[in-house]
Amino acid sequence: MEIIKSAGADFGLILNFEITIFGVTAGVRLLTEDVGEQKFVIEPNHANFDVLTAPVSFNDMKILKSERRPRGVKDRRYAIVYEINAAHFGTINKISLPFSIVNGEPESEQETDAFMEISFADLAFQINLEEEALNQGKDLTFDAYQKQLNLKNISLAKERVVEALELKFRKIFEKRDSDKKQDDDKEKVQNRVFTMHDKDHIANMLQLPIPTHLSQKGLECNCRLCQNIKEGQQQDSGKIFLNSLTDHVVARKLVTHNDNSTSEACTFIEWFYKIEK
Repeated sequence: MEIIKSAGADFGLILNFEITIFGVTAGVRLLTEDVGEQKFVIEPNHANFDVLTAPVSFNDMKILKSERRPRGVKDRRYAIVYEINAAHFGTINKISLPFSIVNGEPESEQETDAFMEISFADLAFQINLEEEALNQGKDLTFDAYQKQLNLKNISLAKERVVEALELKFRKIFEKRDSDKKQDDDKEKVQNRVFTMHDKDHIANMLQLPIPTHLSQKGLECNCRLCQNIKEGQQQDSGKIFLNSLTDHVVARKLVTHNDNSTSEACTFIEWFYKIEK
């Protein structure tokens, strides 16, 4: 078996003294369409419930694939389902926020889709609906919810967008440096935060039209922001189109084909991933 994801989980329950909790079992559940589902297991997958201390802890939780090479999983969303044994009251299910599973390094497009869902979709509300359906023995509806998501067509407060990018920025460095033991390395990870200058710079990149020096070189931007500006529509200075994250041109990149280098448009998210390296 191979480790796909490792984490820890801690949660507590509001106790009713007429209910006896015996333990909590964790498992992986596919939330999106079940087509050739890949099977995964969790270690550890069980924890006893201590009525004196109340919290249940799954330390160093690992999600492992039971097949040698997972296929077709990157577009699906999974969740950890915690089955709580509540004696004669039956099983109470609690579901984690959804996540994706990748084989090797994630592709930027799939990684961006997952990042936008986690950052900007109302996943907590939807997961509550899924828990209710699961506990009532009904079918889950997350697949339909995900298919109708159209995050790129909305705009949000610039502070929320920049904050989400900062969290993403820190998360990648934390993942890369998680195996380092030295205190100074850990301190470097903790200090990877955006200054106010960084935040203003990123907001401006996402709110201003394609830079003049790029348009003068023949590069075009067809994001919603630039289209609105071309049409003379007034822009809200306090908001950012999420479409700008994936489609707004902010720089040039050199692409080599058959030993020939050409200059092509570089979108914001491409630039963002490059500065993390």
